[in-house]
Amino acid sequence: MDSVKLILAALQVTSTAGNLAVKNDVVKDAYVSLRDHIQQKFVGKPEAELALSEYETDPETWEAPLKKALMQVQADQDAQVMEAVLYIMKFMQPRQTSWGVAYNALNSGGTPGLAIGDYQSIAVHSGDDEDDK
Repeated sequence: MDSVKLILAALQVTSTAGNLAVKNDVVKDAYVSLRDHIQQKFVGKPEAELALSEYETDPETWEAPLKKALMQVQADQDAQVMEAVLYIMKFMQPRQTSWGVAYNALNSGGTPGLAIGDYQSIAVHSGDDEDDK
């Protein structure tokens, strides 16, 4: 999932029209912070401001215009925006299956690589196999 899609997912999942009822005040605060940072980037851009506002109630219709606006202001390059997104997604991650996709990556020592995404095929050889000798 690219960074802009991750921003859109965080906005949608925590908005009033989102699939989830967010009861955690910490997540609500992170959502408000994310929305506020994006609104600051959209100052003086009425089309972008409208797309952000309308996305909360109709994500399907407003996804393309909001995605375009986020890309134009390089929101995915803003550390505060991405910090809020990742914070939200940390709490929402168990619910990813309702989006039709779930990624859970845990790299705990010694792993030389990491692959995340659809259609991954990974073969791991530990050195204990007869073929490795």
